[in-house]
Amino acid sequence: MQLNEQHAAITQFSFLKEITEQEWHRINFVHFPKNKILLVAGDEPSSVLLVLEGKIRVTKISDTGRELTLYRVTPGETCVLMLSSILAFKEYPATAIVESDVHALAVPISLFQQWMNHLNSVQSFSYGIIQQRLLDVMVLVEEIVFRNMDTRIAEYLLRRVNENELVIHGTHDQLATDLGTAREVVSRVLKEFEKEEMIKLSRGTITLLNKEKLTHKYLDPS
Repeated sequence: MQLNEQHAAITQFSFLKEITEQEWHRINFVHFPKNKILLVAGDEPSSVLLVLEGKIRVTKISDTGRELTLYRVTPGETCVLMLSSILAFKEYPATAIVESDVHALAVPISLFQQWMNHLNSVQSFSYGIIQQRLLDVMVLVEEIVFRNMDTRIAEYLLRRVNENELVIHGTHDQLATDLGTAREVVSRVLKEFEKEEMIKLSRGTITLLNKEKLTHKYLDPS
């Protein structure tokens, strides 16, 4: 691994500044293209991936084919289910798919376990990300159980846009997967939003037309 690559990695994973040159030689710089399936349920991870660029989507697929996005792994993070599988010597329980081209460090399991035993900074990083993902999943369960779908879709759309970019790229299938519901439900709600002139639907895109109205009606109805 080149010195500039090491420096770039350390800026995102500060604990790497504590490892030795010999340990750096055991780490691989890897690239995975969009849509590549990294792991499926039942696999045994061979390394810990530390994501430098790109995004990994972690999903759970039911026996009937229904899919639910559990969380995404972004730069500066690792997959918590991959981590827990390695630390507990268990099989991977979900599916990990590359959502946008990923550049990452692949750390051998034995080396990461060694770090966990001897480096407080690695322990803090690992337990911190486990805690954050547990909170994320608790919020997801709460949303699925306690909130109606109109509100959840409105919040999802508002979270995906900003003042400079009001177009959301993605299919109804992808949105349904992220929200853990059926495509038909998503399509019905989106068509209602379009009928009220809050959004405009096109093939592969959703354009937000009236952010204030959508926010007031579903997130701030008072």
